[in-house]
Amino acid sequence: MLRLLLDTNIIIDLSQQRQPFCTEAVALVRQISNGNNYGFVAATTITNMFYILRKFIGRSEALLQIKNLLGSKNIDLLAVDKQTLIDALEYNLTDFEDSVQLSVADFNRIDYIVTRNLRDFRESFVPAISPTEALQKLSQSPPPTLTH
Repeated sequence: MLRLLLDTNIIIDLSQQRQPFCTEAVALVRQISNGNNYGFVAATTITNMFYILRKFIGRSEALLQIKNLLGSKNIDLLAVDKQTLIDALEYNLTDFEDSVQLSVADFNRIDYIVTRNLRDFRESFVPAISPTEALQKLSQSPPPTLTH
C-alpha cells in the first residue's frame, strides 16, 4: 500500500487535461483507485489551484474544477494547520508552497510526493518521484486483499 501526495502541477494537469502530461496524471489516478493505494493533496493545493485556474478559465469554471476534485473518491484532502506551517518554515526548499507540502507529507506519513518538478524537492526528506516512477511503483504494489 502506497500513500502518495500529488503536487499541485499533477492536479492542474489532470483538471485541465494539459498535454502531454495529463495522460500520466489520469493513469495515476486510475491506478490509485484500482489498487490498495491512497492519493492525497494538501489543502493548500485547492487554493493554489483556484488562483492558477481562474486566470485561464475564469472563476466559475475554476470553482467547478475544485468541486470535482473535492468530490473525487480517489483523492483525499490533508489538512494544513499552524504546526504544519511552522514546520514548513524550517525546511530548506526554495519554494514555501513545496515546504508546506513536504510538512503535510511528513506529518501524514506519505511515502512519495508525486511531481513533475523534482528539482523543487531536491532537499526533501520525503522522496519525490515523477508520475512515471509513481506509475511503476503502483504497478508493483500488491492488489487489495479480499476478506470474507
